[in-house]
Amino acid sequence: MSKTLVTVSNIKDFLDASGCVLCQSNDMIITPLAQDYCRKHRIQITTDASFNRQQKEEKSPVLASDSGQDRKVDSSLPLDHQVKQLIRKEFGIVREDQVQAIARVVLRILKEKA
Repeated sequence: MSKTLVTVSNIKDFLDASGCVLCQSNDMIITPLAQDYCRKHRIQITTDASFNRQQKEEKSPVLASDSGQDRKVDSSLPLDHQVKQLIRKEFGIVREDQVQAIARVVLRILKEKA
């Protein structure tokens, strides 16, 4: 099976209609520069399964809420969960292995600074 390479030069070919979501399939490799581009332009990278789940949730009726509420983190959660929640919400990172890796680094830095 051949892999599809997603780079900064061809990233727009893989975005959804809104231009805000890149749906990563199993045969895709997204270069680090393309990942940086997505972060900078607030493009969310999702997997096939999470993208399909997200589309179903968008189609279902949802109560209107303040956009500010979407950005809040539940402060009753343990610190590691709060950090992971921030990573997901603020940076649009959905791959759990990436969230875990970033959270470990952030928590280590916070522990060193404490």
